[in-house]
Amino acid sequence: MKQIAFALVFFLQDGSVDESLTRLYAKKQNCLYICQELSKSSINYTPIKCTCEVRFVDAKTVLIR
Repeated sequence: MKQIAFALVFFLQDGSVDESLTRLYAKKQNCLYICQELSKSSINYTPIKCTCEVRFVDAKTVLIR
C-alpha cells in the first residue's frame, strides 16, 4: 500500500539530484524545517540547495522519519 511522504531532495552543484541523499518525512513541517536550516549560511558550513517534494512510497520498504 502506498503512503504519502515528504521527500527532502538535495541538489548537487551541477543542479542534478542525488537520490541516495533523499530523506523521507511523515510531516511536511519537519521536511521544511530541515531544508530551511541547511539552506542558511553559517560559519561552520556552506549552505546547500534543497527542496521538499510529495512522494507516494511503499511504507514497508522505505524508512519514513
